[in-house]
Amino acid sequence: MKKTPHDSLRGHQLLYPTLEFVRPAQVPYSRLKERFEELALRHTAKHGFRTYDLLHVVSAQLLGCDTFWSFDLKARDLAVLEGLRVPALA
Repeated sequence: MKKTPHDSLRGHQLLYPTLEFVRPAQVPYSRLKERFEELALRHTAKHGFRTYDLLHVVSAQLLGCDTFWSFDLKARDLAVLEGLRVPALA
């Protein structure tokens, strides 16, 4: 049986009921677009970041995150360039 993202989240909630892994949030499109363009102009030509990397990091910034969690190495690199804390991969 194939697991959905919802199934995976539910598994985390059962294992760690007091921790919030995912919660709904709204990011205003106008702010997302503006910040996306800023990061794209600042970093993409030199480092080759992809749309996903930019959207992921910009969203984290706009949501007030100080730590960036991802297994995507390019997104992690961008997060470091933007001053976010990025925990080491085990």
